[in-house]
Parts: sequence; structure tokens; C-alpha cells
Amino acid sequence: MTDFERKIDSMMRGRKEQARMAFWIIGAILAVVTLVGFFIAGLAIIALLQLIGML
Repeated sequence: MTDFERKIDSMMRGRKEQARMAFWIIGAILAVVTLVGFFIAGLAIIALLQLIGML
């Protein structure tokens, strides 16, 4: 029984590490997406201002 419990414990620990890694990866992806979104929004605003200036 103790060996079985040890296996479950090691499995749970592995899951916890995987969850932590997934959390960090998701956080990094969200940060990149947010930065890209701001960049695109900035370009769009500049383009609109240039169009308005040309009219």
C-alpha cells in the first residue's frame, strides 16, 4: 500500500509541475498577444490620423 501511495504522490507532484509550467506558458502567450494588440492598435491610430491629416 505504501508503494502505491508513493506512486500516486509522485504522479500528483508531476501534475503540479506540469500545471505550473502551463500557467507560465499561458501567461507569456497572453503578454505577447497583449503587446501585439497594443502595437497594432497604435499603428491603426497613426494610420487614421494620417488619413485625417490628408483629407
